[in-house]
Amino acid sequence: MLAFVSGAVGAAGLVLASQAIYVARTTPRLPPPEGGHNSGHDFPPDGLVIPYIHHDDNDDSTAQPQKEFRLVLLGDSPVEGVGNESHGAALGGRTAQALSERTKRPVRYWSYGKSGLTARGIRDEMVPHLQRLLQHGGIDAVVICCGVNNVTSGHSADNFRTEAGELLNSVMGCCRSKSNTGTTKIIVMELVDFANMPFLPWPLSKVLSWRSQTLQRELEAVVLNNSKSNGRKRVHYDDDAYNGDDDDVLVGMAYMSSPQVILNDHPLLDHMSQEEKGSLKLTDFFADDGFHPANHGTTIIGKCIANTYTQLCS
Repeated sequence: MLAFVSGAVGAAGLVLASQAIYVARTTPRLPPPEGGHNSGHDFPPDGLVIPYIHHDDNDDSTAQPQKEFRLVLLGDSPVEGVGNESHGAALGGRTAQALSERTKRPVRYWSYGKSGLTARGIRDEMVPHLQRLLQHGGIDAVVICCGVNNVTSGHSADNFRTEAGELLNSVMGCCRSKSNTGTTKIIVMELVDFANMPFLPWPLSKVLSWRSQTLQRELEAVVLNNSKSNGRKRVHYDDDAYNGDDDDVLVGMAYMSSPQVILNDHPLLDHMSQEEKGSLKLTDFFADDGFHPANHGTTIIGKCIANTYTQLCS
């Protein structure tokens, strides 16, 4: 974050710098689930499984064993699960839960994330894990979470667009390998607007919000470049790995409603009772650092990702 405000000058620069220093010193440094065990590079090789639990007596989908849905998340600290006590409560587990309910299948998932990674870092450090998994079976969906550390590192819009494009192209290339069967849906998460971060004081929140919105537009452009007007695209490459299937990869962006909008009895809160909704606060979407998604935040993001998956399937 200090890298971002280093270019500011005058009184405004002093205010932003002092706020950035204060935030850096006072924001708690939270660990990933289980104190970092089984996180990031060390995520369990066989993944974790969320079973499908049907809630409808008329639902006969469990009469026969259902094929597992295979999900991979690639990203930075939210994917690593920072600020959550367990992987089940973190972004990976909540997304797997939402997809299990949507597809009526058990979901096996892998969360490959590491705190501090930029889009290029995710490509260099986390995509190789996806390549390894694809040697042992197909992947139904890949979720990409990137950009926050590009914002706090002060990266330019052009720089981020290049990094995000390289990351997406790398993931698409992996998913088009001959060992991957079926159509993989690649879902890129919208870059969070820093104005929604409870831990940021004004005017630092305003400036970082402007920067995050700028990089979000670049991320949208990257996704749009690989999508048809309806949010999908048949992807072709002239390489030896091409498996001959025009629909082997579909790309879309998962847009997140702001917490302020969701607080007003939003449909995404259908997992809560009216009493719980009445006492809901902005901080209930975040971990104790006011930065990383946790609690209701990861549940809602998981639902948004599942919604995007459904749209890509239609």
